[in-house]
Amino acid sequence: MEKEITKYIYFSFENTPPELANTRSLEFSNHKIIEYLNHVFVQPLEHTSNHINPNNFEKIRDKYKIKNLVLIDYLKSKKKIINIKDHVNKTGYNFLRSKTPFKKRETFPDMSKVYLSKDGEVVFSVGSSFRDDLDINHNYTSWVGAIATVWKYIGVDIYGFAYTKEFKFDSVLKHIKGELL
Repeated sequence: MEKEITKYIYFSFENTPPELANTRSLEFSNHKIIEYLNHVFVQPLEHTSNHINPNNFEKIRDKYKIKNLVLIDYLKSKKKIINIKDHVNKTGYNFLRSKTPFKKRETFPDMSKVYLSKDGEVVFSVGSSFRDDLDINHNYTSWVGAIATVWKYIGVDIYGFAYTKEFKFDSVLKHIKGELL
């Protein structure tokens, strides 16, 4: 059986990897949920504050009893796959804006240590501006920078990874297991 650390995987992007595209899924709390091979894959139906917010994430966390998760995003870089140790959110979105305080949590949470990985790369999340012609001398991702803070806010520990679209998802999963197990 998989260790708890790699059981829950959140895709920061909307398109399901081809290897999982024909797998049965359900919709819950404005997210697509796929249970497959001892994993629970979660991804937003859209990148809006109606989909990505503390209330929806808490419902998902509570339903699946998530303590930690692997957060995955697409990457535009010279590298094929990286561990994320920090991000710069250039998406133009902060999904915590106007959503805090949530329940008894603080209004202005400390986001200096969002990811558990100390080794890794800093990424620049650019949201819907993510495209193939970005400069590969930087590590660009789509939405991880805007999404990670919401998971952190509700108390979920995060391991971040990003990979190029050309990389097969099965290989990404093997890489993650090798890094975390």
